[in-house]
Amino acid sequence: RAVTSATCVLALGPNGITAGTWRDESGSGNHATITGATPTTTSTTGGTLNGLAFDGVNDRLDANVAIASDAAVTVFVLAMQDHASNASGLHPILELSDNGSTGRSIQIGDGNGYRYAFRQSTDVQAYSAFTSDALKLHRSTFGANYIENREGGVVKASNVLARTGRATTSLRIGGARDGSSWWKGSLFA
Repeated sequence: RAVTSATCVLALGPNGITAGTWRDESGSGNHATITGATPTTTSTTGGTLNGLAFDGVNDRLDANVAIASDAAVTVFVLAMQDHASNASGLHPILELSDNGSTGRSIQIGDGNGYRYAFRQSTDVQAYSAFTSDALKLHRSTFGANYIENREGGVVKASNVLARTGRATTSLRIGGARDGSSWWKGSLFA
């Protein structure tokens, strides 16, 4: 569902998937380029959801987004992971970066039996147990000096960050910006 806010920089809505693009419905014009990911649907009690399936090998979405370095950032992800494929190692669902380096980024993903989030890989991370393939709404909030993970509105993990964040200029969904790891699952709007 599209989110409308004066500060929303990207909203990938349910009707925005076209050939090679997932259109930004925030009004910011930050359309995401689709590489390899294929359209998919899932049925819920509320109806059918549209999304993209990622193969865990090289499927991805890329978009240019600009977020100030000290801005609080909240990211919502509605996803179903392939737990068996994501069971070992860290597999980013998304990464916001200022230079393509995982050491200077915001990253949310699955791996080692957890849903994780961090800002800069050297900072304290927030992990919450997550071994399900079920459809889950995940929310991570990154403040100037804290991080919090929520699933279904319940705080699952939080921590204090060692330093403030950096400005971000790019978004990758489906894997790490440097290509070192990939996520397998489906992302929905």
